[in-house]
Amino acid sequence: MNYEMINGQLGIASCRIADITGKQAAAMLKQFGDSPLSSITMFYEPEDDIVVLNRDHKGYELYRKFVEGYLSTDEAIRLKVREKDSSEPMKEIITVLDEVISRRHVQREFFILGEQIMFEKYDMPGGLMKKIIESYPKSSPQFWMWKAFTYGIIQGKRMERARRKAAQHDKD
Repeated sequence: MNYEMINGQLGIASCRIADITGKQAAAMLKQFGDSPLSSITMFYEPEDDIVVLNRDHKGYELYRKFVEGYLSTDEAIRLKVREKDSSEPMKEIITVLDEVISRRHVQREFFILGEQIMFEKYDMPGGLMKKIIESYPKSSPQFWMWKAFTYGIIQGKRMERARRKAAQHDKD
């Protein structure tokens, strides 16, 4: 793919419609419905985690500035933008950008989760997950995971209390 990187930090690139592959065209049409490819302003490329702007679109510069601004601002300002702008093309762009922001947040959190070390002392007892599932048989797996997550929070608080207690003992 012939992308021209516009902003590497925000993951924004551009290309011409003639440069996209059939797979990318299908992804664009999935994101924006049955619009002709030439009218599509941008699309998200999940494999590369980049927003790709259509350099051939007549509003390219306007959309480039909007995408850069939207991705670089905080949620409070994005909420105001969502409430203010009601035009259909902007609603579609905002929907895609919100999905990009959500995906990137999940990716960051998953990375952090993968970097965490396991403390054997505070590991979940093998029978605890089984007990959670047995106690809530009609619940969803997400509910069981929420219970396991809550247990992790409890264990984290226990670890913090133990650390503070040890630090207090060291002072005495």
